[in-house]
Amino acid sequence: MSKFPSKVTKRSCDRWDFPFKHDIENSRNMQKNLFFSPPIAVVEGEQQDKETKKRRRQLKVKSINQLQQEYKEFVRVYQKEVDKYHNLESQREKIQQEIEELQEEIKVLTVENQQVEEEYRRLKPQ
Repeated sequence: MSKFPSKVTKRSCDRWDFPFKHDIENSRNMQKNLFFSPPIAVVEGEQQDKETKKRRRQLKVKSINQLQQEYKEFVRVYQKEVDKYHNLESQREKIQQEIEELQEEIKVLTVENQQVEEEYRRLKPQ
């Protein structure tokens, strides 16, 4: 059996013998249009390129502005954290000083306590 029908008709010719007929006609029409008319597709493509470049530029500007805002926010939050750290550090130093003072006071009081105990022992037997 062959691929093509034995009896050739207009319909079978369109379907079997010349399946790319429309493609050939379209390519001829495209060649005529390109030859006789300005290249609309190219102009549209250039216009689209300009629009996409403009959009990209806008997006870049927007992203740059957004990054600047995020950076400013980060710096603000970072500065708050640094201030908190410095406050905590100063509080820690104050507490450390108080601890040292209290330790000194404890030493003095223990010495006084020992003296009082010794004096009490001396006075107790009498």
